[in-house]
Amino acid sequence: MLNYKLMTVLTIVGSIIEIILFSTPVVFIGLIIELFLTDSSSPTILTYLAYLFGLVIFQAIFFYFVATINEILAHRVTTDMTADLFSALQSRPVHYHDRVAIGDIMARATSDTRVINIGLSPAIRLIMQIFTLMVYSISIMLALNYRLALILVITGPMYFYSIYRYAKKLLPVSSEIREKFGDLTIEVAESIRGIREIKSFVAEPNIIDRFDKISMIHSGKVKEMGYLSAVYIPHLIIATALGLTTSLGIILMLNGELTLPELVIFVGLISLIQWMSRNLQWIAEYSARTIASSKRLQEMIFEEIEHLEFGELKYTGEDTTIEFNNVSFRYDETREWALQNIDVKINHNETIAIVGGPGSGKSTFSKLILRLYDPINGEIKLSGQAISEFTEKSLRKQFSSIEQDVFLFTDTIANNISFGKPDASMEEIKQAAVLASAEEFIDEMEMGYETIIGERGVKLSGGQKQRIAIARSLLINPAILLIDDASSALDAETEQKIQNAIKNILKTRTSIIVTSRLAIISEASRVLVFDKGKIVAQGPHDVLICSSPYYRRLFESHYELPPLVEAGGAQ
Repeated sequence: MLNYKLMTVLTIVGSIIEIILFSTPVVFIGLIIELFLTDSSSPTILTYLAYLFGLVIFQAIFFYFVATINEILAHRVTTDMTADLFSALQSRPVHYHDRVAIGDIMARATSDTRVINIGLSPAIRLIMQIFTLMVYSISIMLALNYRLALILVITGPMYFYSIYRYAKKLLPVSSEIREKFGDLTIEVAESIRGIREIKSFVAEPNIIDRFDKISMIHSGKVKEMGYLSAVYIPHLIIATALGLTTSLGIILMLNGELTLPELVIFVGLISLIQWMSRNLQWIAEYSARTIASSKRLQEMIFEEIEHLEFGELKYTGEDTTIEFNNVSFRYDETREWALQNIDVKINHNETIAIVGGPGSGKSTFSKLILRLYDPINGEIKLSGQAISEFTEKSLRKQFSSIEQDVFLFTDTIANNISFGKPDASMEEIKQAAVLASAEEFIDEMEMGYETIIGERGVKLSGGQKQRIAIARSLLINPAILLIDDASSALDAETEQKIQNAIKNILKTRTSIIVTSRLAIISEASRVLVFDKGKIVAQGPHDVLICSSPYYRRLFESHYELPPLVEAGGAQ
């Protein structure tokens, strides 16, 4: 709010003036009654009525402007909060996103910011108004009759203390409600994302049952807040004050110590406070929700994360040698080592094939080259320099990665291909599509390159998605190309087209390909064989296939292999 000082001041000051304007007619009505009792023909009555009418019109106009400013302020603040959250998430390392559920992020970015929005408008305005009304009313009452005013002076502190106690009880329940709502959002997000698997396994009853259980837990917390709201002591205190004021006022009036107009003003002001008290119950509830939601947002925005430290050197991509010096890595302390004591050097413009069984460390090796993670032990060098010495932007610009699990955006084919190079011309986009053997199926589509491919490319086949991903990587012309089994979903004919198209490209850059296809492996100058996080063999394919029993076992069930040579070959 301090980023918008003028609007904040106008909202607070405007709220104070607004409630004074709102309560002033009560005083006017008392004066009109007094005039009517003394001289019903007095033209002053008409004057007061004209003043009252004008005041009501001015109050409506003033209310409109204050409410508008408050609403704009609330939306700007929550927009800033959402932007801060989005910016924080974009800057977080990959290991952070590995453990945070998308549904929880979405709940904080949408539902929690909406709660804060309402907490700022109109709740903040109503809070200012109830305090102002109380002070304003006590001041007028003390001026009229201090003995009658003592009722509100005594009950006022009790009233605000009871509100404080009420809000304090609501706060932990509100926090739990927000947390359980986050769990609900996670469940919904995962069930929608995995809808194909759910239908494939006919798992709808199980998913619905699981959602119902989480929903009932959330519902139970909401009911708990309802029980607290049902016993709203502050309203009872104000109702008691109104009853005492009316009763004592009548007694004083009968004794000639209070006039009827003064009693009308007293009762009118306390009735107004009683009416505002109902709003204050809602404000207390929403204030508790706002505090809980604010804490949830702050937790995520300001959470202390161990970020990757980048240096000041700019990586040009002219020399792309990659060295692993005794590198070991695991994703967290509870898991096994993903890589152990890796020592290997990849030369400039060398094409490396990486093979191994599931969980052998192949993909982790690629992620460390991309510097999505840092090794626990050892050092990785790029062009003879520690990879941590380079700036993040210059480093990322020289890398391109084609993942096994292709991610495409809900956008056009052209925009997906040009994602890494937004200023690319249509000619460049088409050229990349040709290299990836994607132009045939793109041209067959009614909208061509302007076809919207749906969420995560749902309208495309697995092979089509991978070819777009390959085109996206080739468009930026990277110095280092990493391919993680990107041809796994391609048919043999398309795979052959892609191999022929990128054969010359692989010779002009350092390429690391994680694959199990012999046709691709045979194009590599060297093969690294991984098993249980270690490199158990390396060398050219034709040497390893005859010398490494483990390497042969990876292919012998699918291919006819030459005989094993007992001695010789690379290790």
